Amino acid sequence: MGREQISVFVNDRPVKIYGGMAVKHALLALDQTLFEAAQDGKILVRDDQGFIVGLEGALHDGARLYAKKAKGKKGFKDSRVQGNKINEMDGKTASKKGGSS
Repeated sequence: MGREQISVFVNDRPVKIYGGMAVKHALLALDQTLFEAAQDGKILVRDDQGFIVGLEGALHDGARLYAKKAKGKKGFKDSRVQGNKINEMDGKTASKKGGSS
């Protein structure tokens, strides 16, 4: 009995993977350098609703992922909070200089 294949889209390009595979597998199926950039925090992967998804995130048939360059010098992987911006990985905000959180 073989595993069922599903189709997902990475940057609007179709990719075939097996059911139960994660975001990282879809990136690898399309382009290993794309996966490596995501792993290094150089790009962020978002779903079709704009939410950031992790590399271990589950996928379903027809899922749409968008990989784009992470803003900032180090990307989101290296720092929990950058300046006064919302950390998109855990939803926390940094306090403003001189203020309290």
